[in-house]
Amino acid sequence: MKQQGLLKKVEEASANYYCEYHTPYPNNETDSAYEYRQRKIEAERQNLELVEIRAKQAGLTEETIQEARNVGEAKGRRKVARRGSNVICYDFGRD
Repeated sequence: MKQQGLLKKVEEASANYYCEYHTPYPNNETDSAYEYRQRKIEAERQNLELVEIRAKQAGLTEETIQEARNVGEAKGRRKVARRGSNVICYDFGRD
């Protein structure tokens, strides 16, 4: 049961990272907005790495973790494709 929860967290972290990384940015983005967006992307990448480390420590195989990551990435990709630049990356309830 704990492993299932960790897989869900890997999936969610992967979806958030992909969504943040691939969301188009506006042409008129200010320097401070750009820096903020870059910090968010880096924070999501680090969160994904930490969740994957926890999953490995719980005994999940690399293959199982990668499958969860792929599912999350697909969710992030669908959200970006549907919403374009008007994306809220942390609402994956309906995906």
